[in-house]
Amino acid sequence: MKIDTFLGINNVADRITLQSGEMTAATNLDISSRGKLVARRGRESIQAGAAHSAFVAPFGVLAVVDNNLNLYAADGTFLRLVYDTIGYTRTWFTLLPDGRVGFSNGLIQGLCSATETTGWGIPRPWDAGIGIEGDVPYQITYVRTSDGLEGPPTYGPSITTSEAIIGLPTMAGYSINVYFAPYGETMYLAGTTSTDSFTWAGGALGAQFVGKGLDVPPTGRLLHAWNSRVLIADGSVIWATTPYNPELCDVAKDFIQMPAMVTLLYGNGDGLFVGTTDGLYFLAGQVLDQLKAQPVASGYVALGSCVEIPLSYLNEKVRPSGVLQGSLCIVEGVIHLIYGGGQIIGLTTNRYRTAATEVHATARVRDGVLQYLASPA
Repeated sequence: MKIDTFLGINNVADRITLQSGEMTAATNLDISSRGKLVARRGRESIQAGAAHSAFVAPFGVLAVVDNNLNLYAADGTFLRLVYDTIGYTRTWFTLLPDGRVGFSNGLIQGLCSATETTGWGIPRPWDAGIGIEGDVPYQITYVRTSDGLEGPPTYGPSITTSEAIIGLPTMAGYSINVYFAPYGETMYLAGTTSTDSFTWAGGALGAQFVGKGLDVPPTGRLLHAWNSRVLIADGSVIWATTPYNPELCDVAKDFIQMPAMVTLLYGNGDGLFVGTTDGLYFLAGQVLDQLKAQPVASGYVALGSCVEIPLSYLNEKVRPSGVLQGSLCIVEGVIHLIYGGGQIIGLTTNRYRTAATEVHATARVRDGVLQYLASPA
């Protein structure tokens, strides 16, 4: 049968009722801006091996190939090894405001640029050293020498402050801040050292420590930068880094508990869409602890299906007026558009449905046509 104009995929209706131009499936085809079917463009192998989790960064393309996280140039040239033996688990990415990319596979997380890979966050010292027993509590923290960012504390026992603290856990690229609490629980800066020992000179104590409760962000998936924070899904919990500092998280308060496992995060100027294994929710607002949740749709939201798109490419019959950006996602097997303050439109209702519960999704413009690609994971 010759098809002059493609009218779309329809795997829901009875086959005998399909119009000319409707198809139940289309393999290795692209659709032109005038609805013509054309052969999909060929592809070239860049590197042998099992590949997944590709992400386009400003400085290249990140992808996991045969257990390693690699960086490639736009033309496919291998640039560098970003993380050795990250594993075969799916890796998630997000672009930070400073141009670095955060990555996590739920077990391993880090930050990378074109030339450098670092841990995500300032680590907590694994030991507080040893002092002479006394009556003043103390703590130590790591301070990254490159930018002065301070991490969470490790507490030591009460000591005699006039005696040296020895056995401090030095680490390359970091100095150690030492704090005393001579008046109760509040810690004050006694000094800084880059060696494995510290002796207080006996002068006035410095600034009060204000980082209580801060820690390295928990590892998770679905990394999403929103409102100067990075959101991280861990089961049914959404963690949020501190504002303007993606490397620390107040684990005592900066989290959102959802009723089911989180599978989607998409924030905009009106609030935050959250998909779970039992439905889609919209959390209205901009302040984390003041968000107001409302259900948007019921059903399984496919993990990895959320992709932001410019709405100008949509057909004017379904395109919402006055809105420039939105996101495509899969809810209960149907492709939906989500946008604004919790609005949702089913784009393939009664026409197309997929059984996939997890996908690798992206969007691209090919010959003037916006394409949404979602490959089953």
